[in-house]
Amino acid sequence: MKKLVIICLIYLILPISASAKHFSWQGAQVQTVAGGGIELIEKTLTLRGSATYFWVPEKGVNMFFTYFGPKWQIADWIWVAPLVGLAGNWTLSGKVAADLSLWTGLSFFDSQLTVFLEGEAIVNEDQQDYYGYYSIDYNPLSFFNVGVQGEQVNEGIQFGPHVGFSKGPWHFEVQYYAGLQDVNYGHAVRIFTLLFFCF
Repeated sequence: MKKLVIICLIYLILPISASAKHFSWQGAQVQTVAGGGIELIEKTLTLRGSATYFWVPEKGVNMFFTYFGPKWQIADWIWVAPLVGLAGNWTLSGKVAADLSLWTGLSFFDSQLTVFLEGEAIVNEDQQDYYGYYSIDYNPLSFFNVGVQGEQVNEGIQFGPHVGFSKGPWHFEVQYYAGLQDVNYGHAVRIFTLLFFCF
């Protein structure tokens, strides 16, 4: 029986190993976010804004995003933020696009388990796209998180694990992405840094 299990594992691993040789490196990615929020109604309503810079040096990719809008704390365990902004260098034509976004955060078990969902329509007269970012985290300590994330551009979805550390308004995360579709086949590592001040 043990021999049969080993043979089955070999047959499963060999094709994966062979295809892994073609699993191309998509380049190191850097995502930097800076922003802040002003509390308008205590523990209920915050006006927030942020700017994001996304850079893939090996691919010559430079993108810029801005977000502005309210964040409502609906209950202790859920908040929503409908945001508007601009996306620079996103479209093939190089024109600026409008960004209509909805962010949602959920927390369970005294915030030890958190979920973040982001859906965006990025549109101008030349191009219309959907962007989504989804993550789930285990937060065993106030300054440490580990989890998995998925990122979607239209029909293409890539996913992977991440680990992060926080200190005051600063958050740092290393994320790994694997894409298995024709539009994103390959893998990448992203360095994510966030600096967010609340007033």
